[in-house]
Amino acid sequence: MEVQKVDPARPEPLPVNHPDGFEVVPTIVNEIKDLKHWLVDGGALLVEWLTRRADFGFKKYGARLTYPNGRNWHKDLCDELADAVNYARGALEAGQISHATYAWIMTIADRVINEKEMSNENQQ
Repeated sequence: MEVQKVDPARPEPLPVNHPDGFEVVPTIVNEIKDLKHWLVDGGALLVEWLTRRADFGFKKYGARLTYPNGRNWHKDLCDELADAVNYARGALEAGQISHATYAWIMTIADRVINEKEMSNENQQ
């Protein structure tokens, strides 16, 4: 898969929900059930955060996050991960996360922005 070059400073258009689309968060919550052995406490806190953020988004924007929505999902993800690295650095400084967690967040952001799969061979 080739990395699509996009401008980090160029905003995406407002989302437009497709009538045949699906809500993203309920789909993820169902997927968490299959991945719960990989997640802390089976992903219970993650499900709570996803659900509460979805409710917050609905109250704020009057719509649920759905796919498709006319936006570049990879760019949105890269934007959010770049923000996450910034927030993680602050949380590290405040003693709220560990150096290992900070490094994982930075690594994930780098891999996604460069569209590289995370595997043992890529981490060597």
